[in-house]
Amino acid sequence: MKNFIKSLLRESLLEDNSNNIGYHVTRTVSIPTIKKFGITSGGAGGNFKNAKGKSFNTEGAVYSFTDIEDAKFWAMKMSLDNKVSPNSGNFSIVMFDKGGFDWYEDSNVAGLAKMLGDLGQTAEFTMNSIPPSNILDIISA
Repeated sequence: MKNFIKSLLRESLLEDNSNNIGYHVTRTVSIPTIKKFGITSGGAGGNFKNAKGKSFNTEGAVYSFTDIEDAKFWAMKMSLDNKVSPNSGNFSIVMFDKGGFDWYEDSNVAGLAKMLGDLGQTAEFTMNSIPPSNILDIISA
């Protein structure tokens, strides 16, 4: 019953606030800390590099997508970059309310759109941490 109610709540939030929903991809081992402290800026995400060895992240930023499909693709990319199976459970997607913060286009990831069509155009970042009260759900990637 609890999962059913949670599912209905998630659907309702998505319908009513689709412009205020963000999807943050993270290591699954980070989920307990995120539940307790929120998504903090400047986390371990800075360890992810592009093909040229450059960090994807701006120091002190929280990254997310506004489209769940882009977040799933990014989780798969992170799995492959870390040489683990995309279905290994090593990465999760945190669905959160992004209201109340300034968001900016992430041109590093948005540049992927040139190669992959529309994919990557929903990448964005904020210089704020996301409090635990804004976390709506954890989705297995």
